[in-house]
Amino acid sequence: MPLEVSIEVSILPKPLMMSRSAGLYARFFVPTDLRALIGSRYLVRSLGNRRGDHARLAAATMGMALSMAFDAMRKGMTVDLDELLEKVRSGDIKELTLKDVTLPDRRPPQFE
Repeated sequence: MPLEVSIEVSILPKPLMMSRSAGLYARFFVPTDLRALIGSRYLVRSLGNRRGDHARLAAATMGMALSMAFDAMRKGMTVDLDELLEKVRSGDIKELTLKDVTLPDRRPPQFE
C-alpha cells in the first residue's frame, strides 16, 4: 500500500551524509519546536551498507518519513521515531506517493 504524502517540499528535513569508521550515516536537524519532545537537536541514523545513490535515496526516504512524523507530533500524536526510521532503513516502507506537492517557488512539479 503506497504511503500518501501532502506537504511542501521546502519543509522536508534535509539529511547531512556523514562518513564514520562504522559506515555511512544520515544526520537530520530536529525542528526547534520539537526538540523538547524528542530530547535532541539532531537525529543520526545508519544507512547500513548502502553507498552512492542508494544511500542518498535511503536518506531522502528517511527525511520524508521524518517530515510526516514531525507533523503528526505537532498534532499531538505519539510517534516512535526509532521504529519508523528502522522500517525505512530496512526497506519495509518502500512505496511513496506524493500528492499536492508544491515547490518552494509555489509551482507544481513537472514530470516527464
